[in-house]
Amino acid sequence: GVFGAFDGNRIVSSVRVFTRFMYYGGSVIKSGGIGEVCTDLSYRRQGLSGKLLKMAIEYMNSHDMKISLLFTGTNHHYAKYERFYG
Repeated sequence: GVFGAFDGNRIVSSVRVFTRFMYYGGSVIKSGGIGEVCTDLSYRRQGLSGKLLKMAIEYMNSHDMKISLLFTGTNHHYAKYERFYG
């Protein structure tokens, strides 16, 4: 799942979900790794990445991904989307 926001033919923001499998409680489960989150500097603070993250979360929920992973240095931005998952 790759999600993008466009201005004409130009991509200005994107989010990607990487499908991964992991062992949890003795079973293999499907998980989603959120990555490649980016927004062009001139398009920031318009809520674009937030809308794309919600789309990515809907995608993970609908594809039976039990766990999502995101490693970041800007926790304050991403933490508010945690409640939408699962």
